[in-house]
Amino acid sequence: MTNAALSIELMSANPLPEIADGADAPEWVHVLPRAKGSLQTHDGRGPYFVRDEEAIIAASMAEGEIAIDQDHAIAKSNKTGQPGLARGWIAEMQSREDGIWAKVNWTKIGRELVSTRAYRKLSPVLMVDPVSRVVASIREV
Repeated sequence: MTNAALSIELMSANPLPEIADGADAPEWVHVLPRAKGSLQTHDGRGPYFVRDEEAIIAASMAEGEIAIDQDHAIAKSNKTGQPGLARGWIAEMQSREDGIWAKVNWTKIGRELVSTRAYRKLSPVLMVDPVSRVVASIREV
């Protein structure tokens, strides 16, 4: 399948784990929930179909670490001319009982934004094929 056959879909924001006052940003974040059949977000986006979590992880990590940005800034940077800076880097992904999780190396600013609860959710960016099967997942703050 070529990249031309893929589309980019934005899911609704998923909550980060609860962070106690003074606690650090989480090392692991939930990237993609496991769904039986199809995945429908609480705001009605989808349905998306997750068939092979290991293949999604392999495709997502194929080019190395994945940037986590703020307010989809990297995707918008070409249009706005503003820099799209990383707030963290996904270094590893794992398939777990409840879906796909990502290990994040936060930047200083990203760690501060998350640990102070200025940002409490992550908005996934999904690569989907023409029949809405998820083939890769990226995260943004």
